[in-house]
Amino acid sequence: MSEQSFPSVSLNRLAHPRTKTRPYQKLLLTVLAAFGFTASMPALGQLSAPTYVSGTAVANITVTFSVAPPSGSTVSCSLSLSSNDARGPADSQTISANVSGSTASCPITMYYRWRLTTPAEDTMTIAYSVVGPTQTSSGLVNIIPMPADGSQLGPMNIGVTQ
Repeated sequence: MSEQSFPSVSLNRLAHPRTKTRPYQKLLLTVLAAFGFTASMPALGQLSAPTYVSGTAVANITVTFSVAPPSGSTVSCSLSLSSNDARGPADSQTISANVSGSTASCPITMYYRWRLTTPAEDTMTIAYSVVGPTQTSSGLVNIIPMPADGSQLGPMNIGVTQ
């Protein structure tokens, strides 16, 4: 078989490996930029040894509907924690809950353990989102100084009207 029997496109594709695109990366960077995070972070090799910080976040997201959704409807509630630390840790937890009449309740207990470079200077951003049968709601709960190791955040009561 001669070299000419291979399509030049195939050879070209081998010479230039494809990179996978992840559409959520652009969305994540946009959201982080909106909260003041920047992409100009040092390489991990340049960071000092990490300090580990762990804790628990407890929240109850109560969703009240202006118009009761159909019987059997569910909502999906998320609690998100993120840090402005150079290592960029973030965690989120999502649960589903049944709608009862015109309300739904989402109790969330989330554990985190983060590797941080400068915990004394860092902040934690707390946010939520609710995907309901008719719309999606999200928001910022608070931006706080990084809690001490072993801390419990909350319980936070978050009310959402859809």
